[in-house]
Amino acid sequence: MSLTERLFGRPTGVKLDLVAVRAKLGDAVRRVGDADPELTRARLADGCRDAAMTPPLPEEFDAAVAGLEGESWRRLAVLVGVLELGAVRAALPQLPAGRSAEELVAAFAGLARATPLLTIEVLEQSELRVEELARRLVATLGAAVAGESLDESKKALHRLDYARLITEAEQARQSATERAERLRVLQEEQEARRTRRGKH
Repeated sequence: MSLTERLFGRPTGVKLDLVAVRAKLGDAVRRVGDADPELTRARLADGCRDAAMTPPLPEEFDAAVAGLEGESWRRLAVLVGVLELGAVRAALPQLPAGRSAEELVAAFAGLARATPLLTIEVLEQSELRVEELARRLVATLGAAVAGESLDESKKALHRLDYARLITEAEQARQSATERAERLRVLQEEQEARRTRRGKH
């Protein structure tokens, strides 16, 4: 099952404003600085309280974030920033990821892990990459994008998928290299035949 299928496998009636989520993530990217696990945990706990959810226990948080490293921690901090949006906090109790704080932190940490190519540097340089992260986050929470059908959201995320774009570019480059090598070999064979004919 692809990441997209996992993301879109559980549609709910809850819709989130992609523009607002994207803007909040973009703002968080600009402010993230170095990874601060304690601050990230505190902000997540505050977001849970504001959403009328019991914050995760320290051991639940630690279990969910086990293995995260510098860049993943920074991405997690950016994702947690979306809890500052009142609309997201209000929607959380109705979403699969909002069933418990443990599931919420697992959803955020899982997305931080699953998007290694979306580094803070890449996000700073591209609004499209911020939109990709925003779309992935909305889907990971179990919400839908307001104003779009599920099919439209899937297609939009497919078009934006940075990992797919990089893979296709690499395949095209490899294909071009192989074509160039085949042409070089053909040319050498032609030159060799011409040389042999010239000797007779």
